[in-house]
Amino acid sequence: MLVCIVILVSWTEPDSLSDNVPRRPYVAIVSTWLLGALHNVFSACVMIGHFLCSRPRVPTLWHLRTFWPCRFGVPVAQRFNGDARRPSASKLQASIFNFNTFYYIGFFLLSVLGSAFYGYFFAVHLLDIARHNQILSRVIRAVTKNGPSLICVLIYSIAFFYIYALLCFAFYRDTFIPSAGNFCDTMYQCTVTVIRRGLIGGIYSYLVVPEGRSFQYHATKTIFDVSFFIIISTIGLNIIFGIIVDTFSELRDAKWQADQDMRSSCFICSKGSHDFARCKGGFEKHVKSEHNLWSYLFYILYLEEKSRNEFTTIERYVWKLYQKKRTDYFPLYTSLTIKQEDEDAQMSAIVTCVSYLVGKRKELDIARQRELEQLRQRQWEARYAQSRRSRAARMHIQTVRAKQLASDVDD
Repeated sequence: MLVCIVILVSWTEPDSLSDNVPRRPYVAIVSTWLLGALHNVFSACVMIGHFLCSRPRVPTLWHLRTFWPCRFGVPVAQRFNGDARRPSASKLQASIFNFNTFYYIGFFLLSVLGSAFYGYFFAVHLLDIARHNQILSRVIRAVTKNGPSLICVLIYSIAFFYIYALLCFAFYRDTFIPSAGNFCDTMYQCTVTVIRRGLIGGIYSYLVVPEGRSFQYHATKTIFDVSFFIIISTIGLNIIFGIIVDTFSELRDAKWQADQDMRSSCFICSKGSHDFARCKGGFEKHVKSEHNLWSYLFYILYLEEKSRNEFTTIERYVWKLYQKKRTDYFPLYTSLTIKQEDEDAQMSAIVTCVSYLVGKRKELDIARQRELEQLRQRQWEARYAQSRRSRAARMHIQTVRAKQLASDVDD
């Protein structure tokens, strides 16, 4: 980027049109060399980093023999080396003919060529921004995803261009002016001119009818121009634009749906985020700690690199399911957090129930104790009343006896 800015503000045209070396001030030359050297170093580091991380391998004869059958979906027996039943190459390795390998090699070579040829090739490195920007990558995929459809439309449009080139060669050769860049001496020249002018702005803008032509000639030329405008300029280009726009919309909707799924449900257990609303830490803690997607991926990569003879029972079970492309080892609709929360809720319910029963038991004991106290009080009152009646009766008897004795004494 800095090199391109220096080139933008410092380059001026050379003295000769055939000279490709621009005129530059001394400061710009030094700046271009220094920044170019730094760019060479960084490009070399990026390329070396790719080779160290991806470890590109040269494909064996077996890989070359099975390349095209695999591309067309023909089943090929997996080759193993030795009794360990391990694939001949690691899944972490990339092929030497991988696109990224050629990309980083070309990235470094263009950097060196940029330093050698005055900075011309540094402009290509500006396109590397698309590899690090998600929106630009999606725009490029919108064009490349439906590449076969676009190629078919292009081939079909070339057929229309060829038809119009035949008509021009047969009836309108006099409208082609070589001095204006419109050639039609041969059918090949006429076809190239029609394609070039037709894609730029329509051939009707460049093919001027000579003077002195009849109305019939102008009428047929009008039909020719209008049909070209409708078929090529309007329908054909809109078909291409429609394919690109529809693909971009599909990619955008797929991205939105994927983001929505990642926000609303767990990729591992498929439980919704609302299920973790009452859990401590919520859904975010669940997907980061309990069911971390990268942990499962790293575990599969660990099994890829580990020798089959060293597998444990669990690792062998997971590996067999993985080889069959089954996900039974995923805890579908199961979460320890929710289980723990349910167990805690059940325990809380049990504690609440026990507390209620204990409270009711205490209330019953207090009521029974109160009834016993009241019973004892009534029994005491009954005994007290009976003792008073007995004492009153004894006093009455004594009074009667005293009266009888007094009467006896008087007699």
